[in-house]
Amino acid sequence: MSAYEITRWDGGSTNNKQFPVIYVKPDDTLISAARVNSFSFMCMINNTDSIYDGKSIPGVMIQSAEYPNPRPNFFKATGLYAIQLVSDWHGYPQNNGTVSFAGIKETPIPDDNKNEPDSIPTPPPPTPKPKPVPKPEEKDVPTDNSSKSLTSTQLILLIAFIVMAVILIIAVTTRRN
Repeated sequence: MSAYEITRWDGGSTNNKQFPVIYVKPDDTLISAARVNSFSFMCMINNTDSIYDGKSIPGVMIQSAEYPNPRPNFFKATGLYAIQLVSDWHGYPQNNGTVSFAGIKETPIPDDNKNEPDSIPTPPPPTPKPKPVPKPEEKDVPTDNSSKSLTSTQLILLIAFIVMAVILIIAVTTRRN
């Protein structure tokens, strides 16, 4: 992808953090690549005679032409796209310079405004519903009335408790006498 002339620089801010914003006049290749890459790029800034030169800086294209909103459409008024750089603002450079974009997919997305069957992307096939996980077999759950009987350990403990209670009662009654 070729280099684009930067026509203007501005400083923006959010949450008291300032960042640079550059403006470029896009062509169809840049707009198509922006759509494919979710409007995110790695921007190589050059020829500004500033700290930004030669650095790979993440950038997000602000696509006022792509999504309608109540504010004035900046692209229609100027023909420029704004690109917000994910970097600290170091002031206006001496020269506007150029920007090139690296690490992007350049596969064009069909223009959905053509209303032609070939231009509308087909949605991916639906993912099949997952099969339910089978329940483990319940081995220890009795299905008859045997759950009402005591195990041999419970029976021995019950008899030992009764014997101890009887011995305790006998001991208390013989002391009183």
